[in-house]
Amino acid sequence: FLTYPATVASGQTLSIGGGRHWYTTTPGDWAVANPGSLIKVDNQGVGQIRIEFEYADDQAPTALFVSNSVANGGNVGSVANRAELGSFPHLWALANKGVAANIAVGGAWSADFLAASPKWDYYNTLNTPMRIDAVVLFALCSSDVVAGTALATVKANVAANIAKAKLVAPNARIILTTLPPRGDSTGTPEANRLLMNTWLATCPGGAHQCIDINGPFTDWASPER
Repeated sequence: FLTYPATVASGQTLSIGGGRHWYTTTPGDWAVANPGSLIKVDNQGVGQIRIEFEYADDQAPTALFVSNSVANGGNVGSVANRAELGSFPHLWALANKGVAANIAVGGAWSADFLAASPKWDYYNTLNTPMRIDAVVLFALCSSDVVAGTALATVKANVAANIAKAKLVAPNARIILTTLPPRGDSTGTPEANRLLMNTWLATCPGGAHQCIDINGPFTDWASPER
């Protein structure tokens, strides 16, 4: 069992991420094996662990996923899961013997991935440049729409996302998806989601494909979810 310390000032919030961890707020517990005051938390991680890896181009299909929590591994509440390995990008990689490069950020909007965003540069330091076959904008503007952002603004941001994807991976296929329903998608936000899906289906900005995920992600017993 691996433990590592994390210290924050009183009142600050610890960072969160995919996975499961046990923690204690009792300072003396750091040297105790399995202290009784451990608290178990699903789908959150204290601090960050950085793992260095080397990319080897073995011609496996490689996709860069640009998204929000829908493509994270920590978006399934307290249900037992495999954290990031259970996310859609990595399930795709497992099924297709591919490589998933995931820069999804929980709570992100399309405006968070405009041309100047450093998120696009995450894999730029690899010794062997990554050969990206597809860039997948996976329900990227879902948060924008449900928050009530004007559709004209969202469309302009998505067009900028597509343009940036072409610069990052000029030989890649640019794939969009429609926006799945959300529990808080009602009234105007829901109407705008459907309008946005109609627009995304036209493959704006020279995108090559739009995958309709509305059906598979819908609970047809409660279609608004």
